[in-house]
Amino acid sequence: MVRKTNFSGWLRFLLLSLFISLLMDSTGFSAANPAEIVSVRPGASLVIDSIRNDAEVGNEVNTGNILETDRFGRLSLLLPDHALLKIGSDTRFRYEGVDEESRKWFLDKGKVWLRGLFQKRAFDVQTPTAVVGVRGTEWYMTVEENGSTTVGVVDGTVAVENPHGSLLLQARELATVQPGRPPVKSAYLTPDNAVNWTLRYRGLWAQSDIERAAAEFRPDIQAALQAYHLNDLSEAYRLLDRNRESFGTTAPWRALAGFLELVSGNDAEARKLFRSAADSDPSWALPVAHLSLMELAENRQATALETSERALAVEPDSSVALIAKSYALKAGLKLEKAFSEALRAVEKSHGFDQALLAAAALALEMEDLKRCREMLAEVSSDPSAAPERELLYGFLSLREGSSRDATPHFAEAVSLDPEQPDAWMGLGIALFRTGRVEPGLDAMAKAALIAPQISSYQSYLAKAFFEAGQIDEARAGLNRAKRLDPKDPTPYLYESLWLYEIHRPGEAIRSLQTARSLNDNRAVFRSRYLLDQDQAVLMSNVSQIYNQLGFDHASVQEAADALRWNPTNEAAHRRLYFALTFDPAFYQQAADSELLLSKLFVAPTLNGVVFDEDSLTPYQHMFERPGIDTVISTGYFRSADQNTETVNPSGTASLAGKLEIPAAFHMQISALKNEVETKIETLQTSGGLNMHTLQRSDQDQNTLYYKLFAKWQATPDTGLFAGGDFTTSETDLSGLNRSTQLVDDVAVSRMDAFSSGETESNLGNLDAGVNTRIFGRTRGLFHVSYKNDLHKGDTLQNIESLFYSSEQTNRFDLDGTQWILQGALWQNLADHFFELGLRHYAKDAATLSLTEGDTFRTEHYQAEDFEYVSGFFSHLYRSSENFSTQWGISIDSSEYRSQERESDRTTANPFAGITWDPYPGWRVRAAYLQSIVGDRSERLQQALIAGFPLFRVSQLDAFTEEQMLQLQHRTYAMGFDYRYPRFPIFAGFEANYDRSNTRSFRSIPSDTLSRIDAEAYSLLFYLEALVTEDFSTGITYRYSDYDYPGSEYENRVDLKSAFFTRIGLIFNLHAAYRNRRPGSDAPGLSSQEIIAVEPSIDWYLMKNKLRLSLTGHLEEQIRESVADDRNTFRWIRGGVTLYF
Repeated sequence: MVRKTNFSGWLRFLLLSLFISLLMDSTGFSAANPAEIVSVRPGASLVIDSIRNDAEVGNEVNTGNILETDRFGRLSLLLPDHALLKIGSDTRFRYEGVDEESRKWFLDKGKVWLRGLFQKRAFDVQTPTAVVGVRGTEWYMTVEENGSTTVGVVDGTVAVENPHGSLLLQARELATVQPGRPPVKSAYLTPDNAVNWTLRYRGLWAQSDIERAAAEFRPDIQAALQAYHLNDLSEAYRLLDRNRESFGTTAPWRALAGFLELVSGNDAEARKLFRSAADSDPSWALPVAHLSLMELAENRQATALETSERALAVEPDSSVALIAKSYALKAGLKLEKAFSEALRAVEKSHGFDQALLAAAALALEMEDLKRCREMLAEVSSDPSAAPERELLYGFLSLREGSSRDATPHFAEAVSLDPEQPDAWMGLGIALFRTGRVEPGLDAMAKAALIAPQISSYQSYLAKAFFEAGQIDEARAGLNRAKRLDPKDPTPYLYESLWLYEIHRPGEAIRSLQTARSLNDNRAVFRSRYLLDQDQAVLMSNVSQIYNQLGFDHASVQEAADALRWNPTNEAAHRRLYFALTFDPAFYQQAADSELLLSKLFVAPTLNGVVFDEDSLTPYQHMFERPGIDTVISTGYFRSADQNTETVNPSGTASLAGKLEIPAAFHMQISALKNEVETKIETLQTSGGLNMHTLQRSDQDQNTLYYKLFAKWQATPDTGLFAGGDFTTSETDLSGLNRSTQLVDDVAVSRMDAFSSGETESNLGNLDAGVNTRIFGRTRGLFHVSYKNDLHKGDTLQNIESLFYSSEQTNRFDLDGTQWILQGALWQNLADHFFELGLRHYAKDAATLSLTEGDTFRTEHYQAEDFEYVSGFFSHLYRSSENFSTQWGISIDSSEYRSQERESDRTTANPFAGITWDPYPGWRVRAAYLQSIVGDRSERLQQALIAGFPLFRVSQLDAFTEEQMLQLQHRTYAMGFDYRYPRFPIFAGFEANYDRSNTRSFRSIPSDTLSRIDAEAYSLLFYLEALVTEDFSTGITYRYSDYDYPGSEYENRVDLKSAFFTRIGLIFNLHAAYRNRRPGSDAPGLSSQEIIAVEPSIDWYLMKNKLRLSLTGHLEEQIRESVADDRNTFRWIRGGVTLYF
């Protein structure tokens, strides 16, 4: 008999099997996602199908498995949904997986604590007396021997019920359930101590402390401590109990018992024993020092410091007490004092590993990496020191720029101590920086779960979520960090950068203000082993927030304020560079100086090495890791007035890269085509004679621009940069100048001048710099720059008239070479900052011009040499949080030589300034600034004194290069600034009086020096405000009165507004009014009024991958002369930018 196969039945069976398997996978079926034991203390068991085994790190725990601990046992369980379950001693717990539909765990006795990253669906925990329905991210539960249940909620909600009643607990509430009774809400939970058994407490014993015990007891103390470090509390307690009868009333026995109770999580009993030990031996610091360490672990910093000082009063040479004080000072960010106490501990107890480790950690935080490595080398090979030694080697490798070297150190630290959160966090950072996002995120999550009370872990985890694109999780982490430590500015900083990325700069600036206020106007970060040394990665785009809001003046003063406290703050130098660049006063030399300092201090990161706003990606790279950012943009510009029309298409490609080594680069190439057409036609009539003139010219220019910048952090103490840019342009010129005289429309005279030619320009600039630690906190800054300008042209001119014709050729060749060598020492000591430096500038320029005609030939050659040498010293003293002074002097010598003529000048130029904050939000500034300009190039000095530019040269200056070499400014300046403390409103006033003088030779062949003296007055009022979260505005009034190159005064009003939408659409408006009038001693000049309106739109699409921009400008120029002269000038610019 032949059996027939039912193919349709088999097919249905296979499809059903596939559907079930997919369903099991999609719902997170617990069998496929077991929990994992990540830490364990001997005395913990895993029961599977009634078979009991010792629990071990790495064991999988599945549905139905039972976890048991004895008096000494404890374990931590990492759940598949990124939650950490800690099981205390004397506990029996049945695990039922994480199936969201039916999770019901059972706690028979003991205590558990759970911390989750995010709120999930509700689930149940059953005890002998209650059923607890949990919907929260942090809670704990205790079941006594008689079945009494205690439930506490730190974050979230919990429903507690039994047959006798029910109630709902909110965050920070506590309930108890007695057998046979309804649940009772008994008291508010105090998060600082409710779950202290889950915290990690430090325990320190120096050899001198062991020797306080009787000789017979010392070996057992050492053995008990060794057993503790080997994670064998059972053996440690056995040794303690063995000596109870003989030494149980002595201070060393009680201190050892307190220590073991402390590390077992019995903090209340530990306190009693430490206090009893201190009473038994009032001259011994160790018990009191451990009380200080307990206060610190429970986040009571002030009490911890006070208790450590009490311990030192008892025993001034106690290394344990010194370390306790060092930890307390470190928690308060007083790193220098903490380091000093740690060094004293090392000195008092040679070979004491805990003292060496504490000092090494502080040396690392203070960036003294050499000393850190030296101290780590002195740490013994004792197993008790191994976890922290590997941990510090890992962070040391991170600081030295080698994430790959750091990874194995952190992995070893984690394997030695799986409950060390710093090790997990360091491992996560190292993995992130080497491009392994998922394992890095997992490691950071473990750190945040193991130590949920540490705000910085939550902030770091949040920025990891931002980097991974998990925005909801990131925001939840930042909110949690704010709750944990309301004084920590870090989450507000990260939040501001994310808000800016989604085009909400109004909210971003609020978060920045909060971060600033929480840090007492000092550093933006709280540091933990210098985790936040990649601050340049975060801060590189902060200046854009101010610029986009239109807060130009606030940006300058905020940056100046940051540099008062930390002159090496790259972010502040960058912000100041952008602010000065966009300032209508065009302080280009000051801006270029800040750009140079930013290059010297910037970290080698993707965003850090980009100094062109148009090439800066909108993405916020919150971790320093290898990668490439590519930006491609195209633009079109068209302008016209009554005589001239310009068309300017352009394109730019930009590439920024971060390498595996601590190095990054930025390359850019731009192509620009510029077409200008000018036509001016006039007709004048006088006495029957008409004069018709026509001027017409066409210019076609093609330009290529190349740029490269690279930064390499060769060692943690030395950074080098090198860069260059090259511009080449070719221009074709043609023109016609026609003049015709007519009588009764009949031409009686006519002359045409035709011209054609071409010019070629090549400009090259190379520069390099070094920023290195010379010794201690003294840094050396060195910079060298070379520039070469080559210009040549050839023009042919034909002149034709009714009576004659001629031809003329004009040629020119210009070659200029410029060198700058400069170096400076910067030292920042406590409240003092010193600058000492030397600068040499030299330029050689030669111009050859040749004119040939039918009957003549002329040739002119001019060579010029410019040399400028300057030495400077500056001292900034921050006498208090509200008052600082800065003074200094420069000795400047300049020399000019040209064709047997030469002149020189040497002057001493002092400067001084004060900054005073009389009330919160109010600032008074005053300065006297005397300087020699010398040249327009950058300086290795801070560009601002009391918020005023020290380098006064402007792009608007009409001085020649020869005059600039000896141009001296004497400026008196005063300013008032107001910043509303609770809302982004900035207002201020500045007044300047400037006297300048210079001299130069008269025209060739004269060798007579001509002196120029000039005065200028200026007033400035500004108001900048964030009106709503989406709308900002600012108004500025400027008055200036100057007498060179002509006597004029000007009134100018600028209005800027910006509106931001949640869809990435940004509207900007800039309106300006200028009124320029001649002075009383300049009768030949005419008045002029300018009214300009400039609207713009930017639209970010495709998750910031595409930017569309459109800007228009309309300007009406009215000149009052014999006849009114009006000119309407307009332009439009559009662009498309792609970010990859």
